[in-house]
Amino acid sequence: MMEEKPKVKVKRGETRASSEQNWWPYILIGIGVFFLLGNLGIIAGLLRLWPLILIVIGLMLLFGKTGSAKVKREHFSAPVNGAESARVKLNLAVGQHNVAVTQLPDILIDADLSYVGEVNFAVSGEGEKVVSLSQSPAFTVEWLNPANWFNRSEPLRWDIGLTPNVPLDLDVHGGVGEARLDLSRLNLSHVDVNGGVGEIDLSLPAGGDYDGYLNIGVGEFNITLPSGANSNLRIKGGVGSCKINVPPDLPLRINARMGLGDIHVPSRLTRMNGGGEGISKSGVWETPDFASAERRVVIDFDGGVGELRVR
Repeated sequence: MMEEKPKVKVKRGETRASSEQNWWPYILIGIGVFFLLGNLGIIAGLLRLWPLILIVIGLMLLFGKTGSAKVKREHFSAPVNGAESARVKLNLAVGQHNVAVTQLPDILIDADLSYVGEVNFAVSGEGEKVVSLSQSPAFTVEWLNPANWFNRSEPLRWDIGLTPNVPLDLDVHGGVGEARLDLSRLNLSHVDVNGGVGEIDLSLPAGGDYDGYLNIGVGEFNITLPSGANSNLRIKGGVGSCKINVPPDLPLRINARMGLGDIHVPSRLTRMNGGGEGISKSGVWETPDFASAERRVVIDFDGGVGELRVR
């Protein structure tokens, strides 16, 4: 297989990294997680890692002497070029992230990025394209510089468009911040979304038959299911809330287990079994037409700490 060289249009401009970000939600989440771990007796064990705290403070002092990094703006794209399918992996970074359908008919992926550090972009394959877009590992070290945390006048932002014309096996790893994943017009064969820290809004398509694995991460994870969907979704709870928006005409079955938190299911779903009081709750719910439906959705939810709300 010959490797296709990705088309990259680089550096339409650089500005001093300074974007205005609201970090308070993440700070509050961090404080909440800290006290929760303390109540569960985990903090006592973590205190043995106090030398690591000294290392982090030293790194902050070292990098704090340098100025903040610059925000780079680049465009990445690759054509469909006869591909019959594609595997796309997106490792998101820090900031605002938007993934949707591209308006360019012959383009497999089209991305406009404003970021700090370096980005890796690779495309290979012919009949099945393999696409990877990710933040460079050097970004982790660069982000230890406190000057890169606050006082940004230009936002960090990833806008990514994907083709609806070939089946996609899509793997998204969340970063820090907000992610709007509008996949409603894509042709999915499989989807994995691993949440990071922040808020994720995920809209899934009605067409096609696909399976999915969703990991909540830390924060809020909102899922919108359309009428006519036919899929099996496994959802792994993290720390935060998972809200699933379901149309009233969608045949649905939910098998849910919650570690520490609550499960809220609308009255139009019948509880088939399960129970639980206090911390641990579980159950199976179905719509009346689930057993006879040809197209239907099955959700297997394994919760962590937080809330599952189906509405």
